[in-house]
Amino acid sequence: VWDDAVFFEDPKQSRSHDDFAKLVVQFAEDEGLTSYGLLGHSQGGFVAVHIFNYYWSGVDAAKGERKLQSLGTPYQGNSGAGFWAEVLDSLDENGCGSQEDLTRDGAQMWLSGIASHAAENMYYYTTQYDKGGLFGKGYCNKLTNAVLSSPNDGVTENAYADLEGGNFQGNTVGQCHIDGMNWPASYLDVERNKEMNAAAAR
Repeated sequence: VWDDAVFFEDPKQSRSHDDFAKLVVQFAEDEGLTSYGLLGHSQGGFVAVHIFNYYWSGVDAAKGERKLQSLGTPYQGNSGAGFWAEVLDSLDENGCGSQEDLTRDGAQMWLSGIASHAAENMYYYTTQYDKGGLFGKGYCNKLTNAVLSSPNDGVTENAYADLEGGNFQGNTVGQCHIDGMNWPASYLDVERNKEMNAAAAR
């Protein structure tokens, strides 16, 4: 699905957006990348915008339709940030850990420093659970669903996924944030991945 992709993976870490961004920029330099787009899942969406907003990188030199893309990023924070981080860590080895930047207040503080040109370059997608369960309302994870507003993908609440000035590409029903939840993980959607790959700046 992915052409010429290089993957940065750093699971089970708790990093601020800035610390995370510095690692990604250094990784790209170490890989010899001078022109590239960024595609982030979850906190990776914050990081993509953060890099374009605060750092000179290969993203600035990238040519193509979309310099920045994200999936399942809670741009306005998460109402159960500390809680869900602990739950996700117990469900999946790729949990993000607890991080103040992901809370509702932390996200608002971060957004206040993001310039309009950075947000305008982000193309983002959301997902959510489908109907089901005892009362037919559905969920991705019972524990996180008790804390999060509905609908959600088990981590990212649709009500708090909006990036003002960004380019919303749609919401898919019947997908969750990670493996091990009640519906397939959103990042396994082959058709959306093909779309993102084709549109990615390089």
